[in-house]
Amino acid sequence: MSIIYRPKGRAAEYSRLAINHYVGCSHGCNYCYVPAITRNDEFFTKQSVRKDVLWQLRREAPNFAGTDERVLLCFSCDPYQPLDTKEHVTREVIKILKANDIPFQVLTKGGLRAVCDFDLYGPTDAFATTLTFLDGSKSQEFEPLAASPRHRILAIETAKKNGIQTWVSLEPVIDPEQSLEIIRQTHHIVDHYKIGKVNHSDNDLPAGQWRKFGIEAIRLCREYETDYYIKNDLAKYLDGISFCSIDTRKIKKPNIEKKYATVEPARFRNESYKKYGELKWEETLIAIAEGDVHIPENVVDKFTDIEDKLRVLDEKGKWNSPKGKRLQIELDTIVNEYLDSKKPAHATKVQVAEGMLFY
Repeated sequence: MSIIYRPKGRAAEYSRLAINHYVGCSHGCNYCYVPAITRNDEFFTKQSVRKDVLWQLRREAPNFAGTDERVLLCFSCDPYQPLDTKEHVTREVIKILKANDIPFQVLTKGGLRAVCDFDLYGPTDAFATTLTFLDGSKSQEFEPLAASPRHRILAIETAKKNGIQTWVSLEPVIDPEQSLEIIRQTHHIVDHYKIGKVNHSDNDLPAGQWRKFGIEAIRLCREYETDYYIKNDLAKYLDGISFCSIDTRKIKKPNIEKKYATVEPARFRNESYKKYGELKWEETLIAIAEGDVHIPENVVDKFTDIEDKLRVLDEKGKWNSPKGKRLQIELDTIVNEYLDSKKPAHATKVQVAEGMLFY
């Protein structure tokens, strides 16, 4: 059986590729579906490292080298359950993925145990946690040995401060009002929410309540200008409601084999560029055209990531919203810092090319 596999069904909405490097999970979540589908009676009581997992991953990883599909850690176990503090397999898995240029995303209820590996994350990787309650006592009823909501939120906050992309899984939704409150209290540190409902449970809600929850969740994400994805199980209750789900399973990687990359022109003006000469920062991108100058891949990654976010805002008519203006400033800063670092040693001639970025 392959270590890197393609999830099916509901799991495929989270990720197109995944790895489960542990067997079992000690968090004991009473809504967990894995013991039933794996028929593992010791799932919550006996955990182990998957046999030969690192050896097999080293063999498989080159087949996925350079992929634009993020690999998720994990579905049928938690990458930062207590066992990982002893085995440290999650860190080794991430190292192998990084060595093969494979982007990854971590989904865990392990809280601050995950922070030790944040030094391995790059601009295309993401950190996520599942949040069901803000109330620690309620969480303990359903997730008795998982990290507390406070520690999970602290882990997300730490990731955000370290420049790591963050997302939160609002699934299962056990108490809709709690899930909505999670959005209200965490939106400033969360880049993306994946919003579902409750599954594998006898305590389902009437269709009208799921519709009301979905509408309010979308309204809050729009109000806070935070990206979201509505899972199919919830979307079926939202007939006639307009919403824009953002799919984060794939990343956008520039083709660095090409000398030129055509991208949509930016839509803002920065007067500070006048010091470089003939710069007219309207409907244009910076082109560094003296000799064979290359913009580093990490700069292009940051640039295109912000451009994508601005494009989504523009589609919503929120180009000049507070978030839009903040992103425009970030875009200015990235290019300004690059030009400042190159002038005058390399960028002796800076030109503006309509809709063209040279790198």
